[in-house]
Amino acid sequence: MNEQRITLLRSRGLSLRSARVYEGHLSRLEAFLEPRGAVLSTVDVEHLSAYVEVLPRSHSGLTQLRASLRHYFDAIDRRDAPLWVIRPPHKPPARCKAIEPDEAARLERVARARGDEKGLAVLLGLYAALRRAEIAALRWENLDETSIRVLGKGDRTRYVPIHPELAEVLAPFRQPAGPIFPGQRGRVTVSPATVWDWVRQVAEEAGIPAFRTHQLRHTCLATANDATGDLRAVQELAGHAKPETTAGYTRVLRRRLAATVEAISYGPDHADPARKDGAKPAALGYRRVVTALGGWPQETELWCELAVLLQDRPGWRFEIANDYAPVMSWAFGSDVSVGVLSLRDRPAWLTLSRQEGPGDWDFLCWDFPDVEGLAQVLEAFEAGEPLPAPPSWFPGQDGGLRAVGSG
Repeated sequence: MNEQRITLLRSRGLSLRSARVYEGHLSRLEAFLEPRGAVLSTVDVEHLSAYVEVLPRSHSGLTQLRASLRHYFDAIDRRDAPLWVIRPPHKPPARCKAIEPDEAARLERVARARGDEKGLAVLLGLYAALRRAEIAALRWENLDETSIRVLGKGDRTRYVPIHPELAEVLAPFRQPAGPIFPGQRGRVTVSPATVWDWVRQVAEEAGIPAFRTHQLRHTCLATANDATGDLRAVQELAGHAKPETTAGYTRVLRRRLAATVEAISYGPDHADPARKDGAKPAALGYRRVVTALGGWPQETELWCELAVLLQDRPGWRFEIANDYAPVMSWAFGSDVSVGVLSLRDRPAWLTLSRQEGPGDWDFLCWDFPDVEGLAQVLEAFEAGEPLPAPPSWFPGQDGGLRAVGSG
């Protein structure tokens, strides 16, 4: 680690953790450049392109590299840096990694029955959505009778209310001060790796193999959203800066999905929800569902058209997903979906996707200018014909079916 560069990066307002991560990227690039006679501060297009070519095509890795160089070059006042050669692939859609409710209940019972620090670490994740590094660093001074003060990513502080079940488990361990999980061999607290190992052991006892610590956080946030539907409050619990990040930690349970579909109504007359005569309350009009979960006018219009096309067709089911913005889609089986996608830098458009493998990027997508063009393809698909191969032309040309990407 180059401590001088870390100090330089910290001067840009970065947290110590971020500065160290970025310095790691800079040091690896510097090691690549050295035998080629180039230096980091004056790296040119040719050498930076050569370095990018040998790196994995990872969204997070390349995004971090570009951010590292941007902060470094801004700090040394270099204005002609060729950062444009670093082109991360699109970020894959966030997927909720929460375990099923019955598994979560079993894990909670096993952790509680242990009555030791390993079980307590698991319960801090399940009831407070703490990350493993946050669990490892906890001190008794951070807890009062009602809340936990957590220093999270970006050195942001949040306050997490203590769940009554967690308060009961914490009581026998309570100390006036000091680390909740003391370290060994000179460490003040245990390492995050130790917490990871503890969680894995407890999960194996509960019959949940290959369990990762971050799934505790996903499970806590997803369960909170399942129960309340209040994404804004769940965002505060998570300590996320953007609600889009929190949305990736949520899921749609079958019962909530069924209730959403049952809320769809096209009838001109609805019963008054305020009636006391036992009549069924009015269902939420579909346009209102779309407006609440979509947002942009063009997106709403497209969704109404798509709903009319697919609502009664056998095999299609309605679901809610999240990408860069709220997205609703219809799914056919486990590998085909169609929906209205809206990104903030372009209008909403219709997208048909087909999963081609197990990975997040193993899929093919087609873009449609209107519902009529999509309907023709779906009719053939539902009749048993395979989806057409992506055409060789791209958005921007006139016509119907347009390929927008493949993994």
